Amino acid sequence: MNFWEILSRQKADRETYRAITPQARSMEQMRSQQETAAEAAHREIDFLRRQHAEDQATIEQLRQELEELTEARRAH
Repeated sequence: MNFWEILSRQKADRETYRAITPQARSMEQMRSQQETAAEAAHREIDFLRRQHAEDQATIEQLRQELEELTEARRAH
């Protein structure tokens, strides 16, 4: 390869890099946003699971209290 071919190839490489770089940056930003959204979704799922478990415990407690009150009422 002679000097002019090398120079021409370097110029083409720079032009390709300039064309690809904004696209790569954009793709990286999109990937980062998707990761952030996925992390937020996982936090929301964890919160909802904890809330569901607390709600189930409350329901069970209320069910037991209702049974106790029903039995006490029958006893009178």
